[in-house]
Amino acid sequence: SELKADVSELKADVSELKADVSELRNSQVRMEAEFHNQITALHDFRVGQERVNQEVKNELLILGTKMGELQMETAHLRVVK
Repeated sequence: SELKADVSELKADVSELKADVSELRNSQVRMEAEFHNQITALHDFRVGQERVNQEVKNELLILGTKMGELQMETAHLRVVK
């Protein structure tokens, strides 16, 4: 009788553990999906930021070239005067 009670208690404990494991698995799946979405968003942002950075670099090169040309024109005008 006491043995039956112990076995019943063990069965209840095992059932509870199974439920806990199932809940943990579901939680893990949700977290993995959430992390995947966050990592994807960060990657997409980084790719976009790299594109913007390259555009800024290109514009800076163009501005630098134009400034150099203006400096040469200014120097030439000073010599001509």
